[in-house]
Amino acid sequence: MASAKWNELSEEEKAPYNEEYKAAREVYKKEVAAYKAAHKDDDAQSAGVSEEEDKKKKDKKKKDPNAPKQPASGYLRFSTAMRPKIDKEISNNPDIPSKDVAKERIKLASAKWNELSEEEKAPYNEEYKAAREVYKKEVAAYKASLA
Repeated sequence: MASAKWNELSEEEKAPYNEEYKAAREVYKKEVAAYKAAHKDDDAQSAGVSEEEDKKKKDKKKKDPNAPKQPASGYLRFSTAMRPKIDKEISNNPDIPSKDVAKERIKLASAKWNELSEEEKAPYNEEYKAAREVYKKEVAAYKASLA
């Protein structure tokens, strides 16, 4: 085997091969740098991204981390409340592979939400409406602090 023969060689015997490798590595690095410099504008296209999409990403404004966050919807509040029960249902089902647990959790939460009547959904939606009013006040105060 080649690896066994290589391991049997002394450092002096390996030296010419190592030197050849280092020289070839330097040539490679220079070629890659020259290629990247010559094709700098092609990077977006070669990645499968159109020029418009690339420009949108560059122009997109960063979100202010101090800005108030929008409240969770009624459905999200429901799914958060139901998560322990849904996780028990999923853990009791050995047919669900671990990679599909998140999908199943969403499917079950969605199905349970759709089964609810408007009266049963009301507490979650009311919580959302109250949180939304608080959010609107926070946004107004935040915008005033920026001006």
